[in-house]
Amino acid sequence: MFETIPESDGPVIRLPLLGGFVHAPTAAVVHQFCRIACRGEVERVAGYEQPVFAWR
Repeated sequence: MFETIPESDGPVIRLPLLGGFVHAPTAAVVHQFCRIACRGEVERVAGYEQPVFAWR
């Protein structure tokens, strides 16, 4: 799941898990792994932004 935030042009990735969410950078690693392992697609995650709470 990708979201936009006013603080950045890059999309923020978060993945639903057990009633909550996993945020970047963990969500980006899981997303990238799933794309490669399940679909054989190579995708770079360097362009994804972290949520604002992680900037501290």
